[in-house]
Amino acid sequence: MARMRTGFLLTLALAAVLPIAAARSEPTRTGEWKFPDMPAEVKRHVELLYSADVYTRIKAIWALGRIKAKAAPAVPFLIHMLADDAEYTPSVPDPGPGGATISPRHIVVHLDAAAALEKIGSPALPELRKAAAKAQMPARIRAARVLVRMGDKKAIEVIAAATKDKRPAVRFEAASILTELTDKRAVEPLTALLDDKDRRHHALMLLRQLHDPRANKRLLALLAGADDEWTAERIMEAMGGPGPAGLDLKPVLAALKSERTFTRGAAAAALGRIGDPNAVGPLLSALKDKEGYVRACVAAALGRIGDRRAVAPLIETMKSDADEDVRQYSAEALGRIADPAAFAPLLAALKDKDSHVREVAAHSLGLLGDTRAIPELV
Repeated sequence: MARMRTGFLLTLALAAVLPIAAARSEPTRTGEWKFPDMPAEVKRHVELLYSADVYTRIKAIWALGRIKAKAAPAVPFLIHMLADDAEYTPSVPDPGPGGATISPRHIVVHLDAAAALEKIGSPALPELRKAAAKAQMPARIRAARVLVRMGDKKAIEVIAAATKDKRPAVRFEAASILTELTDKRAVEPLTALLDDKDRRHHALMLLRQLHDPRANKRLLALLAGADDEWTAERIMEAMGGPGPAGLDLKPVLAALKSERTFTRGAAAAALGRIGDPNAVGPLLSALKDKEGYVRACVAAALGRIGDRRAVAPLIETMKSDADEDVRQYSAEALGRIADPAAFAPLLAALKDKDSHVREVAAHSLGLLGDTRAIPELV
């Protein structure tokens, strides 16, 4: 059976969501829609957009997207669908024992409507611009998102302005769209939403994509009060860099000594992104961690920081660590630091038994820029 959450039922009240569509369609006394001058194929699918069944609406959206520019008369109605938050997760029976199911793509109506509008292309632009200017939230920022994805970069200002909306849900969605569009203006509203327990997890996931150091101070404070190590890992994964200077790294340094392997690895990676040289000493100690995963994270972090105190220990791990990932990340870190003392060890690493180590060693030799390596590299 398919599991569905219909959200809200689309009724004639939807006409108020986007008044700009009224010139192209109007409800009759019987609650039906008139579709003037609309091809039969398009009309059939548009009528289904207003079905009470969410999957019927989704299939109608897909059908309109498939015919692309021919679906231009349906644009105002697809823009109505940008206000439809209904979700649908089709489940496919697993042929294996136990009757388990596997779930394909989780579908949200307004996202698929946006995709259909993109496929229609330039015929959709005039109505999308009207929607981005006049529609109610959140349809307004969803229309602006489509415009940006279609090349209208100015529309991103509509989304940026919505990050200051008085409604947390609108601010969060606007910040989510800015993150998708890699616009750094998402950082401030997402950082503020870390104080909202209902949205904190999603804000962390988005900040993890941006890795912007402006969020680090708030993230460090949040880490100090984290209730569990899983949450601590998500917080550290969101930390970016380099900087800013003067951060209190104690919560991350404490996590570097956690009993949980993945917490120690996340701490090492966060310290590498922050890039504070004060972390080099603790990281060098962690380079002897019992777990290869952690040692590899530490080696990568030392390379990002670029402090020459790490050169000799990294040479040693590249030469002798039993874990090929540790040797590989040590070789990469030595290339980042680019200390001439690493030349001979990297040259020797070209004979490592692991092909990835050899490949990274060759790249790092190139970063050192020593022409003596050329005969070994050609």
